Amino acid sequence: SHSRQCCDAVAMAGEPKPVCACKGIRSCLLCEGPGKTGSRDTAQPLRFIYEPRSGRAVRAEGGQRHSFELPGVLLLEEFVSEEEEERLVSTMDRDPWMDSQSGRRKQDFGPKVNFKKQRVRLGGFSGLPPSSRELVQRMEGRPGLGGFLPVEQCNLDYCPRRGSAIDPHLDDAWLWGERLVTLNLLSDTVLTLSRGGAEAGGGE
Repeated sequence: SHSRQCCDAVAMAGEPKPVCACKGIRSCLLCEGPGKTGSRDTAQPLRFIYEPRSGRAVRAEGGQRHSFELPGVLLLEEFVSEEEEERLVSTMDRDPWMDSQSGRRKQDFGPKVNFKKQRVRLGGFSGLPPSSRELVQRMEGRPGLGGFLPVEQCNLDYCPRRGSAIDPHLDDAWLWGERLVTLNLLSDTVLTLSRGGAEAGGGE
């Protein structure tokens, strides 16, 4: 998937208030309103930061360093150049963005999926966008990514002013396999891994 952080969907003074696409327990700043926090978890767990060189999650506290191995995580910095990033974003913005839950916007390129019944229907899907095929080919030459075959591509737009977020969840290995690849664009990005309490399936 491609993730980016920018925002151009907030109403200016005198304009109608944007309508969000949140459902059930999902929420964003548009539907929560001022001073509300919806279902957001405000607990502060112990935080460890992943170190790409050592492959360990590290926490420094009171002059002591605590760490543990974090297998299965691969972080490649500067995978695309600034020129490629600009070109990719420009290409994305030529297609319409659809409002999604928790303040996100999205573009889906893939088959139709029924997560409850674990069924896939190709529909009109004929492959990834041309702009992404070169990136997939480049991945072949990177350790840990050889033989990776994407099933779909989901472009996600995260906007701080909308309170864009995604709740902890377990992705469906029956559909995506054991490897998920995310390309983050336009801003610093934080991916949080947590233990327990995650919902299974249907993640974006």
